[in-house]
Amino acid sequence: MVQGKGYGWRLALVLGAIILVMPNLGICFGPPQGSYSLMPFVDAQAMRDYATFMRDPTENLHINTWFYSEMLMKTNGKRPFQIPREFPPDVVGSPSRGSPSWSVLNQRNEFNLQVTYKFNDHISFYTWFRPFYDSIFDMIGGSSTGRNGRLLRNRWGNNFDLGNDARSDPLIREAYVDLNFDQFFVRLGRQLIAWGKSDGFYLLDQVTPINFRQPFKFEEQDFRIPQWMINLNYRFGTVGAVQLLWLPDPQFAEFPGNSPSEGCRHDWTAPGTCLTNQVLGAVDQLFKQGGVTEGFPFIRKKPANTLANSAVGVRFDSSYEGLTYSLAYLYKYPWFLVDFPGVDGHRCQGRGCAARATSDIRTAARIHIIGAALDYQFSNFFGIEKVVLRNESALYLDDMFYLPTTDVVQKNHFQTMWGLDKFVPDPRWLQSPWLQRLGFGLAPWFISFQLWQDWIINPNRWGNAYIDSGANNFSFETFRVTNGLRNAVKTFVTSYVSKDLLGDQTLHWENFIAAEPHFNDFWEHVQFKYDWNDYVELIVGFDAFFGRADGALGSNKYNDYLYTSIKVGI
Repeated sequence: MVQGKGYGWRLALVLGAIILVMPNLGICFGPPQGSYSLMPFVDAQAMRDYATFMRDPTENLHINTWFYSEMLMKTNGKRPFQIPREFPPDVVGSPSRGSPSWSVLNQRNEFNLQVTYKFNDHISFYTWFRPFYDSIFDMIGGSSTGRNGRLLRNRWGNNFDLGNDARSDPLIREAYVDLNFDQFFVRLGRQLIAWGKSDGFYLLDQVTPINFRQPFKFEEQDFRIPQWMINLNYRFGTVGAVQLLWLPDPQFAEFPGNSPSEGCRHDWTAPGTCLTNQVLGAVDQLFKQGGVTEGFPFIRKKPANTLANSAVGVRFDSSYEGLTYSLAYLYKYPWFLVDFPGVDGHRCQGRGCAARATSDIRTAARIHIIGAALDYQFSNFFGIEKVVLRNESALYLDDMFYLPTTDVVQKNHFQTMWGLDKFVPDPRWLQSPWLQRLGFGLAPWFISFQLWQDWIINPNRWGNAYIDSGANNFSFETFRVTNGLRNAVKTFVTSYVSKDLLGDQTLHWENFIAAEPHFNDFWEHVQFKYDWNDYVELIVGFDAFFGRADGALGSNKYNDYLYTSIKVGI
């Protein structure tokens, strides 16, 4: 059994239970609206009136608040192998990730408070306050994350300190002012921006990076990293709208293992990240064994917060006879810092650098992203009515890739995604009166397919050319990564199906499948979301991974998990 170090996690569970039960006991605080008693004598209308009063206490003030709690539990007993498979003699690696069946991978609790104040017809203010606490980091035993909670807590356990560790998941998630004057709209402050039309892939959607604390969670709004920016928008009548972004201090993506001191201890450390940390630690030990006092230093050089390092973006949106389209450009740093071989104290780029390296310099180089997106609903698409066709494409200039030798090379690459969406009614045999009680014959099915590809232009080679995120082995004899290598063309195929069930359509079911042909690996996501009443939302789901252990998806098969969550709000 997993035992708590203190009472923090027990308190979180008790608070969650109290908040869950309160609406059903008819307990409300505020101006009395009538009698309240135990179920089934709940004065539902009085509760709705109270919720309305709390959401809009004045004409200009709107408040949205909720409590959220989730738990992930590993469902299989598989433990991953050591990364890498072998170390040189007298070299000790970091403990590899690995957790037993039914161990808790995370138990996150959030309080969310969103406040909007309309000062007048042209000016409004908005803030989103979201403190969180994950009790897994105060547990002893169980999952790898829990066993190493003391080491990981400062970066992943909570965001109460308002310091640098909380930038990727800040206490004040958004805070901005809106200025609206006819065709001109300005948003100033910390905010979230979503571009693009693809699901699960980020082609043009590169403005606000991702916090990969739980990399396979669907609700992107929950784990995007907000950015301080100036967001200018102007609409040219029926021609279209132009959006101009300026980010004075762009942030980078966050992910387990981003700090080499974490090693491979977090359960969601990607194999490629784990391998990087292990190799850096091993090479440092080898240098010290060879008489180099300083070893093999790891040097992080995040771009300074200067005007020269700011990011800019521009986007044009319009439509023409049913076709909705956009054009976009971004000049920025990529989401991830790059590990360059350090030679004579400077980063070295190109072939042969790794063999001469005396340090690792983790820094970034700017890239250009030029792209477009569109969607169009066909009245008849090859005999099928009302099908939406989506496309999103982007050309990345001056991006960085790792060769198997760990040399860093600069390449241009082109990403594209094609998608098809359709609402499909139930067939007649599902529209019987009895099945209508389960929701059949009422709401349609939503079905979507996507094909995503990444083409590296002028590659060094076409097959097994570059290190991918699932790489998990390194040869200290040849000093090369020996698996998890992607081709110059990388492909994903996805399908998504969802439907609202029950007579009142309060139960939502969804199924998502992603496949990567090169590694023959898959990811399947199944979720049920139930709106219990006006205030409580319950979710249960399952994520499973299949395929090669060095694939981007299959490498997560040691972390199949069941999850549950509850959201209580007004």
